[in-house]
Formats: sequence, structure tokens, C-alpha cells
Amino acid sequence: MPKIFLPKDADGRKKEVKKLHIMGLILMALMMVALWGAMGILIRALIKVFYGDIISDLMGSMRLMSSDLGFYGAFTYDPTNSPIVIFLRFWEIASYVITILALGGAVYMLWRMRKQSKIIVDDITAFDEKITVKKSKYVWLCFLLGGYGAHLFLIGKKKRGYIFLGLGLAGLINPVTFLYTSGISFADAFLACFYPKDCDGMVDLEYYPYWL
Repeated sequence: MPKIFLPKDADGRKKEVKKLHIMGLILMALMMVALWGAMGILIRALIKVFYGDIISDLMGSMRLMSSDLGFYGAFTYDPTNSPIVIFLRFWEIASYVITILALGGAVYMLWRMRKQSKIIVDDITAFDEKITVKKSKYVWLCFLLGGYGAHLFLIGKKKRGYIFLGLGLAGLINPVTFLYTSGISFADAFLACFYPKDCDGMVDLEYYPYWL
């Protein structure tokens, strides 16, 4: 039977790697949320730059409409309380809050991943499936193109590499698939950074065949 998920009774380094992968997925989710929040800030700024005059004219029209209520209505009308201004203000505040919270969560998750990686590296039990690879090449491929499985082709796992490539490309339509491949590959790259390399720049890693 092919290996899909880590057995429930598994313990030791593989279980710790699974935890690291889950942290990597959470990190990628937080980064996506931060990206969406930043995009919200950018879009609102562009609206203000390119459509600020239109919004001002619209608020002026709303002020004129309030004059139909008489002198008191026109005199007491406050354009800063118009629905458009309130919506843009809420949008701005929400975008900043979401972005800051997501970035703060990402920093915390990186700190947790650092501690988790040290736990894995300090485990001195023998690897079940050892892979020796150029550390710098593996790490950079994981970080930059890991969402498309580039590092898997490097270590000779072509079947899994093609699956990651397909999931990564599918992420252009469904971000969840790219979140998975990028989160797993980021965790693998992060872990590899803590393994020592030899004088030739090579590093020994353990291949993790499971899907989480």
C-alpha cells in the first residue's frame, strides 16, 4: 500500500516533521492573509488618488440633497459621516488590522518553526531514507520554486515532483493547492537550513514521503 499519511502511532522525528509541515501551512495561510490585507490598503489608496474628486463631487451632491430637508438639514449635514466615507474608513482600518495581525502571527510562527527545526535536527536516530544533496541548491529551490516541486526533481523524486507541479499550477485557479505545496516546501527548506553541510557543501537529509 502506498504511503499517504503518517501512521497515527508514529513517533520520533517523523512526527516532529509533520508538526513542522503543519506550521509551514499555517505560515503560508497567514502570509496570504497579510497579502490580501496589503492589497486592500493599496486598492483603497488608488481609489483615493484616482477617484477622490468623484467621491468629493458625490458627497457634494449628497449635501445638496440634504438641503431638501430644509435649512436645518443642510446646515447639520456632515459629509464625513456619509456612507461612502464611512465605508472607506472601515476598509482602511480593517486592512491595516488584518495585515498587522497576520504579519505578527507569521513572525510568531517562524519562531515556533525555528524551535521545532532544532528538535528535529537534534534527533540522532538514523534516517530511514537518507538523501545527500547540495545544500544551497536544495534550499533555494525549495524557497523559490518549491511550490512547483523543483526541489523534488533535484533529489530524484520525479513522480512526487510532477504532482507538486500540477498542484502548484492549479493554484492559479484554486489558491488552496498552492498553499499546500508552498507551505510544505517552505518547511522543508527551513529545516534544511539547520542541518550542517560538509566541506563540499553537501547535506544529509531524510526524505519524508507522506502528504502532511
